[in-house]
Amino acid sequence: AIYQVEDGAGPTIAEQLALNPFGCVIRSPSLAYMCVLVTSTQDPYKRLWVVYELSVALDVLGERRQKGLPSAEFIRVEFSQAAWSSYRQEIISWSEAEARSRGITLEQWEQRQSWGPEYAYYLRTLKCEDALCGQASDREMIVKHVEEHGGWAR
Repeated sequence: AIYQVEDGAGPTIAEQLALNPFGCVIRSPSLAYMCVLVTSTQDPYKRLWVVYELSVALDVLGERRQKGLPSAEFIRVEFSQAAWSSYRQEIISWSEAEARSRGITLEQWEQRQSWGPEYAYYLRTLKCEDALCGQASDREMIVKHVEEHGGWAR
């Protein structure tokens, strides 16, 4: 979290963002993994800052793969119990339909999803570029970052 009061007592949001605090934390060599938590009350993929953090994590995941470091579990998606109940069945039904459309079993289809069925589901069903952000300047910075680092479809 960053200081967001904007009362003149601390650094401005823009001054803090210029230091890339989220990127620094996600790039920390001691960080074992990044976890995206999906709850029943807030879909993280509809919040532009979460999309930004995930974009940085995808950069780091690629860097880890290039260096031969463990990367398969670097980005984790976890669900609250309520979200698990609602989203999980939706994802399973979607995954089964995807497998059927390709003429393979669900297990075969899941094995082909290098980042898991949840990621495949979100990649094909959500438009992260429509995610919301409170500040226009933040939105500009995040959109620029995402577009310069692989775009919205990764």
